[in-house]
Amino acid sequence: SDLINDSLNSKISILKNTYPKTILNDRFIPNSFKSFLTITYEDSERLVFNFKEYLKRNSISSENNSFSLLNIINEITLVNDQEDFIILDLSNLDSLSDYFEFTNTDNNNIKRVNTNSDFQSFLKFLNFNETVNFSAVVDNSIILTNSISQIRKILNSISIDDILDFNSNYQNLKKSKFSKQNFLWVVNTIDNFENFDSNEYPFISFSGLLSNEIAILDFDF
Repeated sequence: SDLINDSLNSKISILKNTYPKTILNDRFIPNSFKSFLTITYEDSERLVFNFKEYLKRNSISSENNSFSLLNIINEITLVNDQEDFIILDLSNLDSLSDYFEFTNTDNNNIKRVNTNSDFQSFLKFLNFNETVNFSAVVDNSIILTNSISQIRKILNSISIDDILDFNSNYQNLKKSKFSKQNFLWVVNTIDNFENFDSNEYPFISFSGLLSNEIAILDFDF
């Protein structure tokens, strides 16, 4: 997927020493997904420091950026589906209005959203190039999409339990991994590979824990 083409090499080093968390956003991903990349972190200050160091090494100015929005986010998930979308797990939902501008739509559960430049820069760093225009809050998370039809599709999938939270194959995959991870990339093999037994191998995954001393990487079917 173009979404994560080079997000799994040097870019993933921004997660060093940020301390992993239990992945939560996957519970809102529809079974129709093609792939997703999720990153988690406990230490947002370290993440911002690492990110600014990365920008500096690549001669990208960040003097006018505080990236303080990252302080209220625990997990960022980029999903490649019919349309690409984002899920953010938040430590403080109320503070989100300090960074994003929301306006009402005809549907009470869905709001139009304008995101700030810091967030857009971070998404660009993660190779997410879609514009996000619409949002919906579910539990302590916010879902961001390009179109209102995509957000309706996700909310409908959640309402009928057609999501990874109720997918036994995915839950078995998750049980085989560390309970806390810095990142997890999963590819849905259905429709993604020709001449491939997707019943036998429904998912391909790559995950990792990163610290200064060691990186533990796990790749499996």
